[in-house]
Amino acid sequence: MKEHVIRETSRRPASGNRMVHINDAAFNAARRFPSNAIHTAKYTLLTFLPRNLFEQFRRVANIYFLIISVLTCMKFSPKNPTSLIVTFFIVLTFTAAKEAYEDYLRHLSDKEVNARQVSILTSSFESSATRKDTTLFYSKCIRWDEVKVGDMLYLEKDREVPADCLLLTSSDTQCGVCSIDTANLDGETNLKTVFAVQNGLSARELGSLQGRVEFEAPNPSLVAFRGSLYISNAPILLTYVVGMKLGLSRRRLSQMLYRGTVVRHTKWAIALVLYTGHETKAFLNTSKPPYKSSAVMNVMNRCLYFVFFLQAMLCVINATAMLLWESKYTLPYLNEATDKTTPPPLSDGVEAYFTFVVAYSNLIPISLYVGIEIMKLVQKFLIEADLEMVAANGVGTKSRTSNLVEELGQVEYIFSDKTGTLTCNEMVFLACAIPSLGKAFRFDAYVSQPRDRAAIVRSPSGHLPLPFASSPAWESLYATPPSAALVDFWLCLALCHTVVPETDADSPDELMGISFQASSPDEGAIVAAARNMGFVFKCRTVSTITLFNNLTRTDETYTILNVLEFSSDRRCMSILVRTPSGAIRLFAKGADTAILSRLRAADAGDLTWTWNQLRDFGEEGLRTLCIAVRDIDEVQYAAWHARFQQVSLKMPADADDDHAALVAAVHRDMETDLELLGVTAIEDKLQHGVPEAIDLLLRAGIRIWVLTGDKEETAINIGRACNLLQQESTMMVHRLSKCTTEDDLYEYIWELLELRGKISKKEVLVIDGDALSLAMLPSMQAAFLELALRCSACICCRVSPKQKAQVVRLVRDNLPVITLAIGDGANDVNMIQTAHLGIGISGHEGTQAVRASDYSIAQFRFLSRLLLVHGAWGYHRISKFILYYFYKNMLVVFTEYWFAWASGLSGQIFFPDMLSLGYNALFTSYPCVAGYGFDQHVSAAMALKYPKLYQAGQGRDSFNEKLFLSHMALAIFHSALCYFVPQALLADASAVARDGRVAGQWATSVAAFTCAILVVTIRMLVKVQTINRIVAAVSVGSVVLYLIVIVALCTPKLSVVLQPQITNVFFLLLSLPRFYLALSGVVATSFLVDMAYRYVQKQYFPAPMDILSEMASIQPANDQPTRIQPFNPPST
Repeated sequence: MKEHVIRETSRRPASGNRMVHINDAAFNAARRFPSNAIHTAKYTLLTFLPRNLFEQFRRVANIYFLIISVLTCMKFSPKNPTSLIVTFFIVLTFTAAKEAYEDYLRHLSDKEVNARQVSILTSSFESSATRKDTTLFYSKCIRWDEVKVGDMLYLEKDREVPADCLLLTSSDTQCGVCSIDTANLDGETNLKTVFAVQNGLSARELGSLQGRVEFEAPNPSLVAFRGSLYISNAPILLTYVVGMKLGLSRRRLSQMLYRGTVVRHTKWAIALVLYTGHETKAFLNTSKPPYKSSAVMNVMNRCLYFVFFLQAMLCVINATAMLLWESKYTLPYLNEATDKTTPPPLSDGVEAYFTFVVAYSNLIPISLYVGIEIMKLVQKFLIEADLEMVAANGVGTKSRTSNLVEELGQVEYIFSDKTGTLTCNEMVFLACAIPSLGKAFRFDAYVSQPRDRAAIVRSPSGHLPLPFASSPAWESLYATPPSAALVDFWLCLALCHTVVPETDADSPDELMGISFQASSPDEGAIVAAARNMGFVFKCRTVSTITLFNNLTRTDETYTILNVLEFSSDRRCMSILVRTPSGAIRLFAKGADTAILSRLRAADAGDLTWTWNQLRDFGEEGLRTLCIAVRDIDEVQYAAWHARFQQVSLKMPADADDDHAALVAAVHRDMETDLELLGVTAIEDKLQHGVPEAIDLLLRAGIRIWVLTGDKEETAINIGRACNLLQQESTMMVHRLSKCTTEDDLYEYIWELLELRGKISKKEVLVIDGDALSLAMLPSMQAAFLELALRCSACICCRVSPKQKAQVVRLVRDNLPVITLAIGDGANDVNMIQTAHLGIGISGHEGTQAVRASDYSIAQFRFLSRLLLVHGAWGYHRISKFILYYFYKNMLVVFTEYWFAWASGLSGQIFFPDMLSLGYNALFTSYPCVAGYGFDQHVSAAMALKYPKLYQAGQGRDSFNEKLFLSHMALAIFHSALCYFVPQALLADASAVARDGRVAGQWATSVAAFTCAILVVTIRMLVKVQTINRIVAAVSVGSVVLYLIVIVALCTPKLSVVLQPQITNVFFLLLSLPRFYLALSGVVATSFLVDMAYRYVQKQYFPAPMDILSEMASIQPANDQPTRIQPFNPPST
């Protein structure tokens, strides 16, 4: 019922509010509202270079490389500045090109959106105007970016709304109803109903309508809008609205069409634009997802800090030693020193320090971040291309970020929603219980039968048979006389909901042809069950609900007085209606704890039978709701409605901080003294493969907590069905839900903690939302967490979305573990974003969970493969890659370091500049990306057969500070081989070529560099456990490329330009037998030492993977290669 409130029509809006005049473009233009054009791109042609450089130099590593590049330009630099600057420039250019491409795509997207067409109402004399719907009005097409505040948009079916608008009328001229799809806005896939103001204004008179709208300033709230529509000088409406305020109520999306929504099942709608462009709800609600960094990257950053410290120490030691050298050994042909007792000036030491900083700059590899990014992109492609993780409907796994791929291999705690995540979220109304009759009715035999089965009763119009006809419940309902409580029970199911009916276009009068668009599958199943029993929900308007009553064989219209929508605090929803007979009734449905605590005294006495039914339904794993009703007289309703209006229609300037709490309190005042009608039981079956997946995850050492809004018995039954809980004979369940005060909970928890070691059974913790609120108190968190960690599983039932996030945060912030949250609905978004890793299920509850997640999968069963296979692979691949990258760079730096001590700490570099430039850019980076990018430390079949192998990632076995130090020690050893062996064989004068030339220092340098290339390449091949054609080709190709480059650099014509110091040097080495001896000696020694260490480790300190590899070699597993989708490049 719409209420008109008389009020003074002031021309000045309230503070902070806005005003738009209808059909007054000049006034609206003077208000200078923003354009409707959208700009999501970060850069323009003018701002790209400075902004991108600013973004890149926010990284500490890039600042470091910038400083090094500047130092190479100084006169004391031992290196040619070209080598380092070119490398640094390539890295910056690569990153900038990536950003430019992504921003170019954003520009294209913005251009496409802004160029979309929409019709606006206009006068008939405009040349571009066209007549709509024969005689109603004229319109013309304009671009989206030309839409202005105050325009009247003509929105056609299946067209997207370009701005936030107030619905004025629609093709439903009787009620002004418009159905919209809000999936682009809130991720919900169900249709919603929007009602035009005053049941729809006259479309014929909109062109001459005079009036204004006062409304609130832009804000991101999707569930509230406050404003006032004032209309005058409108002949068709003059009698009704002069000087009156038409309240725009706080019903969700009730009269507003927001940008991004799509008009459905409505031929056309006309709406007044109120917000445009970046002031629309869609843009105000866009925010960057929380930044997440993986544990591996955090360890790598700590290793980088150590490398910074190591470099500083090396440079300090060398600079100090250089000062001591110069003070003791004066070189008269270089220095004209007159007083040998005078120490060299301190400035020489500072200059020497920066000289060595430049010389050892490769300790921090400039291309490390680029290599890691490429590695992660490869892992992202492999995950998305895995056909083993594609559902029957073709939905595969999507990686929304590549930053956390290695995190998938280290998960220790999984927090899972139940409905739609472990279950199918395809609800079936399976049973109900009516306390007044003392009977429970089952529908198992009727829900699975085909629609065209024979039936006893048909509606007078010859509709298809109602599916529950001839069931025991049907017989009880249609008995003479019918039970009033039973009638009210099914009537409540048909009235108390937010479902939108959708009529079959081919059979508009067919009752069984009506489909229901519901915000949750529960509501759809309940309304369908009422339809199956003969209470058919047919139509909803802003103020009425029409349903067909098969008992009376007539259509009945109920007037909607108020809808008290569901909230997680109240855990119920109610609707106040005026029945066809004029009586006022409240119908309510909700959780058992919410409804049973609000019953009238007569019904609240003996609830034993009801609780037994709830327990029985819960033990079957069924979802239950309690149904209740209340009769209200006119005086009670008038008094309550006055309070409701006073609280809910407050304008923003008058609203208190606890406004929502005040509204909830008013709702509770009405939802009291209820009469219990019955209990519904809805089945939600487990998804295929869930028990097997959970069994694998548990065997992998992962703990699984289930966080659900269902009742305790239902959650426990699902836990047993999915292998999370074992049989009661081997399990002890601790039910904390029985504790109602903080003291009770504290004492019970400490009693259980004192029994540590005395309980032989596995322990399971069960807690409900009320007890969890107590456990989350600061004084209780430590004890609760200690108890929860001792249990093999934890089930939190009757919890709100906020509590889900609190539980995840409790474990994440207090334990050094990786957490993963998985869910499918909007109520799971908070915990998905709170956990280290968020997984969204592409289910029936919209796309909000998927859009907020890091990875999305089609079904829960794919989680085991995602973690145990791809997660483990990703962790081992990224870990080995980082260790190898530091190893290979330390090898060449420490080779230079040994030379520094042999050269009197002069700062002279050992390797030619061009070879140093190509070391990372050409010779060593590509092989390790190919080798480790596709490496499989264990096959997919073995990973799933032996899930305990996953614990290597949980224990950080493949990358930690100890392994980093061991790789650094190995790099130092290999660098000693690469320096001292060629130095011993080639540096003396006895190494003479056939033409009489002596192998000088540059020949030794090239020989040592060649040894380094072969050593790091062979070590990479040794560490890689899966060598395929790609790895072999890239590894051999990199060595061949090095040979081509060194031959080119030694060619006289090129060496004069690029590297004159090594002219003909490599050709000289090729003629020296000692060069081959040095090469083979260094490579063989490094290889044999690696093999000896590996042999000792496998024989005396074997890892689980070593044992498994030996078992697999004796009894090969029937392991098929992972099937991946072929790569199809996008067509241009």
